[in-house]
Amino acid sequence: MINALLEEKIKSSLNKHKIILHPNIKLAINYSPQYSQTNQFIKIMDINQNDYLIRINGKLWPPFTRKNESNHLKQIEKFKMNSNVIVNDEKNGFQICYFDNRNHNKTFSTQFLKKIAITIKKYHSQLNFENEYSVIETMTRSFSSLSPVNKKTLSAYYNIILNLYCALAHDKDNFVASHNDLLPTSVFLKQDKVILVDWEYSGKAHRSYDLAFFSLKSGLTTSQENILIDTYDSYDYFNLKKSVLLMKPIIAFLLLMWNALSKSQHPISPDSLQSINHHLKDVTVNQSLRTLLSPNPFPFFKGARKKNNKIIRNSPMLANQTL
Repeated sequence: MINALLEEKIKSSLNKHKIILHPNIKLAINYSPQYSQTNQFIKIMDINQNDYLIRINGKLWPPFTRKNESNHLKQIEKFKMNSNVIVNDEKNGFQICYFDNRNHNKTFSTQFLKKIAITIKKYHSQLNFENEYSVIETMTRSFSSLSPVNKKTLSAYYNIILNLYCALAHDKDNFVASHNDLLPTSVFLKQDKVILVDWEYSGKAHRSYDLAFFSLKSGLTTSQENILIDTYDSYDYFNLKKSVLLMKPIIAFLLLMWNALSKSQHPISPDSLQSINHHLKDVTVNQSLRTLLSPNPFPFFKGARKKNNKIIRNSPMLANQTL
């Protein structure tokens, strides 16, 4: 159960928005989204059998804050972008949203992928978030929290991924307002419009992050990913094919660490490394890593500068790779 004061605040907000609870509904934690590790949730129904989701805010990890989320939701509303949020009470620590699983698509048709790409490009272009999602800070903090065994398993990968990210970190022209947690469960289609939910980790990031994250978590095929990227960047103006290629092993590494941290530090199995190995192989096959090891490692980004690539060259993971 939630505490009495919070229950009173939530009921007051529901009444203010003329949401009358079904008589059999109690305000108790009763719903666990597949991917959520931060918050608690209450699924409720009104007398008209409309469903809502109440989020009881958990603690966000730095540099994300509820104040930033609140500011970003105001921008989303100002630009008339679609969100499911009815109430975002930063002070009392809860959020009330529309909830309709019927409008959540488990498959991604060509037309739906195109609509998603257009929606992502729209908020990338129109919104302006002040806080920046520091991938390096997030990666460093997550790695330092791993058990000694898992640190040893991932140490070579950690050095490579940090160097890969340097290729994107200097591409400041392509840092934009981003969702940063674009799971398939965050995307809905309602009345032919795409609705994106769960903006609590939003902030500035490289524009490839949302596309790569969504592709990985949705299990998109190569052809589906191409539809997403080609719709977003039809003239290759943003060089997204290269940057998404570089971003995917970075995100795969982050996801692997987060998964390990959520499972009481069980040892990382060799099978768990397959995704990172696959995406690093894609990078080498497409010669992007060869470019990174060249004297001028960032030729396709503005503000390029040389970096020390000794860690990559000496990595045992690349000993058998032709670069």
